[in-house]
Amino acid sequence: MLIALSSIADVELNQARKSFNRLPNLQAMKVKTQMSNFDISAFVRESQDYLGMQVEKVFQMSYTEVWLRLSAKGKKATLVVKLGKAMWFEDEYLKSDLQPPNFAMLMRKYLGKKRLNSISQHGFDRIVVMEFGAENQFKLIIEGFGKGNMILVEGDKIIKPMTSKSWRHRDIKPGAIYKFPPEGINPLDLDLEDVSEILTGSDRDMVRALATQVNLGGSYAEEICEYLDLDKSMKASEVNESQIASIMEAMGSLIARLDTPFPVIKYDDGEVLDFLPLALQDLSDREYRSFDTFNIALKEYFNSLPDVVNDEDEDYVSPETQRLERQAEHQTEAIEKMEFDIVEYQRLGDLIYAEYARFEKILAATRAILDDKGWKASKAELEQWDKVISFDPDSGILEMKLEDDSHISLDVRNNVNDNAGFQYHKSKRSRKRLEGAREALGETLGLLKKTMKEDFKKTVARKKSPTRQMWFDRYRWFLSSEGFLVVGGRDARSNDKVVKKHLKDDGIYVHADIHGAPSIIVMKGRDAGEDTLTEACEFGVCQSKAWKAKLASGNAFWVKPDQVSKTAQPGEFLARGAFMIRGKRNIQTKLEMKLAIGEIMFEGERKIMCAPISSMKAHTSDFYEIIPGEMNSNIFAKKASDHYNVPIEEISRILPPGDLDIVRSPSVIKVDPEPEVDTGSEVDIDNEVDIDTE
Repeated sequence: MLIALSSIADVELNQARKSFNRLPNLQAMKVKTQMSNFDISAFVRESQDYLGMQVEKVFQMSYTEVWLRLSAKGKKATLVVKLGKAMWFEDEYLKSDLQPPNFAMLMRKYLGKKRLNSISQHGFDRIVVMEFGAENQFKLIIEGFGKGNMILVEGDKIIKPMTSKSWRHRDIKPGAIYKFPPEGINPLDLDLEDVSEILTGSDRDMVRALATQVNLGGSYAEEICEYLDLDKSMKASEVNESQIASIMEAMGSLIARLDTPFPVIKYDDGEVLDFLPLALQDLSDREYRSFDTFNIALKEYFNSLPDVVNDEDEDYVSPETQRLERQAEHQTEAIEKMEFDIVEYQRLGDLIYAEYARFEKILAATRAILDDKGWKASKAELEQWDKVISFDPDSGILEMKLEDDSHISLDVRNNVNDNAGFQYHKSKRSRKRLEGAREALGETLGLLKKTMKEDFKKTVARKKSPTRQMWFDRYRWFLSSEGFLVVGGRDARSNDKVVKKHLKDDGIYVHADIHGAPSIIVMKGRDAGEDTLTEACEFGVCQSKAWKAKLASGNAFWVKPDQVSKTAQPGEFLARGAFMIRGKRNIQTKLEMKLAIGEIMFEGERKIMCAPISSMKAHTSDFYEIIPGEMNSNIFAKKASDHYNVPIEEISRILPPGDLDIVRSPSVIKVDPEPEVDTGSEVDIDNEVDIDTE
């Protein structure tokens, strides 16, 4: 039996790649990194609200991220597509100053001012089809499997794909007719008998059989197993009738509820883990967050993923590696053809002998016509015969179609035995060539492994390196201009923790005069000067809801540790993160909403810090200055991440809660006079003040 070397080559190529792919991998951490078939279905159902909007602009943020800005009367939206990962609508215009590359310009040319007529899912696959223009002239097809692709189609002909690719039965390239890949199983169409047949005939465990063979995807395969208390590792073939009925009931519940989704994001110790358009089981004892729409949940989830996923920088691939990969692919295709030819020519030789009389009759009839009319004159008559494809008078080759639609070439100058022998000869010749081709491919793969090893070393060198993690990174923090460490809570839970664990007798407590502000602690702040206390108050205001509300300024106060209490008045209740403040408050007013993001050295280690301007200036001149504004914070995080060569997540975690504008970049050195700050004075407070920091 012949083994297809193409599959062997694919395995070896994949193993070579994996050997040098040791960078952080969210898949290994079981974090969901792309939309499933169910997610696509839920997205498509929810996105019908955007039909009728017309395309205004197309932006390409990177090779793998495209934005389509759409509008209708009194309505604005942006479709965000992260190829191979996700897509969602945002109910606003996203802005970009990037010069659109060729693909984005081509999209603008064909789709500009065209109305979005339909959004659909192809079967139950990870393929979204969007139709635009009169009579649905243009289609934008978004393929969500693998690395993803975006293909612009007119009628059924491809205008331009983001990435050109070819398979044996499908070409994705300009000018080709677009063909969908073979459809997977649609669980929406399965009945009890279908599911029973799939599971009992499977050689996989239960969760993998549900995920891949029933085509539920990993998330819902896990959900159903957990919901029904099924052992995920049990053999699917061992399932009983009662369990199959329960699985069908759970699947029916999922399908019925797709029209009324309850989108959630699941967390693990505060970090995103999974997202679902709806959940089967009770989540009350789990870390989760629900959303009004699935689009909002998708945006929140994919903008929160760690940098190993959000970083769009590709691994380094040298020109030599690219050349060798192309060479290996061409050699693999050639080997695949030789293997096919060996079997096919052998089959044709056997067929000629098996139908000896038939082929003898064909050859005799052909020669009779040639002798009567001559070779050139007989061409037209012979090509009118049933099953004859062509006749070449110069070579004497008669090309015929067989009953199975395969072709056979007969040399009319030779007899039946010679024609059969020639087929066997071609089979032997292909077998000989195959041996040499295999050796050549082996040499190519050997060279490829060497170049990939060198590429991996360069990839590691280019990857963004996180700064060393320290205990205070779990909180909001900065280093004051006088060198005092200031830390603050991120939410109600960490507000509680930062006060209980880090507010010592020699510290200072700071809080902004606004609901939803963090508790701020100046470590050893008893010895701090006015500059540090003012900076801590500024930090508290900027890291509060005042930033998202785009206020121009705010007020804050500081007190001593013995003035902060978790004990409420009799009959009253203090929520998590809330504290009671007693006695005098030292008030700071008219604090500007300005922060700086920059790189500093702390205890000999590089750190990226978010701090008030005066504090940052005391430590570095390499910083951004930001204020509340209109720029999406994720766009800024990417920019700062590139500048400081750290993961995007490290920037995102220290930013204030809301969008922003950049008023100073590190490349522009600008020294402003220090603003006059009203530091306030001690004020007697007779009554007790309940500070709610949730």
